[in-house]
Amino acid sequence: MKIIKANGEVTSYEPEKIARSLERAGASQEVIKEVLFETEKVLFDGIHTKAGRCCISPSRQL
Repeated sequence: MKIIKANGEVTSYEPEKIARSLERAGASQEVIKEVLFETEKVLFDGIHTKAGRCCISPSRQL
């Protein structure tokens, strides 16, 4: 699946990048799995990264 970054660059969706980022932020494995699950429900080929941010609640407990 292709993702369009804010600068217009097209890249492949890599869930491991999201997982690593969440781990560095202190998220539990349970939260990481949930975030990836919710993210993948709204993804489609050609989605912009800004649109993908909508599925992660800022109030989510890490």
